[in-house]
Amino acid sequence: MTAPDFPLPAPPFEGDSRVVPAGRAIDWLREGWALFIAQPGVWLAMGALFFVIVIGVMIFPVVGELAAHWFVPVLSAGLMAAARRIEQGEEAHVADMFSAFSPKHAPVLRVGVLFMVGWLAIIAIGILIGWAATFGGSVQAAAGGGLLGTGIAVAGVLFAIVVVLVSSVPLVMAVWYAPALAYFHDMSARAAMRASFEAVARNGVAFLVYGLFILLILFFGALSLGLGLVVAAPVIACSIYVSYRDVFLGT
Repeated sequence: MTAPDFPLPAPPFEGDSRVVPAGRAIDWLREGWALFIAQPGVWLAMGALFFVIVIGVMIFPVVGELAAHWFVPVLSAGLMAAARRIEQGEEAHVADMFSAFSPKHAPVLRVGVLFMVGWLAIIAIGILIGWAATFGGSVQAAAGGGLLGTGIAVAGVLFAIVVVLVSSVPLVMAVWYAPALAYFHDMSARAAMRASFEAVARNGVAFLVYGLFILLILFFGALSLGLGLVVAAPVIACSIYVSYRDVFLGT
């Protein structure tokens, strides 16, 4: 019998996640800040460029907004790559942000497509509900029930907004870690999004804390005419990388 070679190869990564304490959410942001401050110039440049690209394509109605939802996961994967470089003691470069735009990282590109399609479906449902409510209200108003018709229309539009917001939550959960999982582990887009959704769901309390802090960061970042978001976005991206390593790799 032949003795096995040592060390034995690591088992293939399958996207399994672990549950972490809620307090780790603060550590994710703290360690994310440490990654940011290690090379602030590069991160600020990437943050500014990220917003220029996303906001720039959104100038074009409908098509631009869809394109923006494709760009976000793909560019985010590049930010994860930059964070890994810094963590490993290497120099990050602005070009890292575009490293997922390659046939080698086709799963990341597909994550962008699925995110875009998911967002389109959610918006379409919201528009359909809002249109139906407005039409119903108009019919009621034409029949002599003006006040009731207005109430139906307003309630329907508000309901449509709630549906869009609630439906967006699972989509965001699915795409939160998907770029990193597809980029670093070559997982398929669907497998990466499923693993991301499960990881966020399993760590619901930690993500509740994490989400509240992110909202505060974004709020204060927006107060400075949006300039603070150029800092906030890279810090959040770094914290996502830290949390990915914590939840999926246990490091």
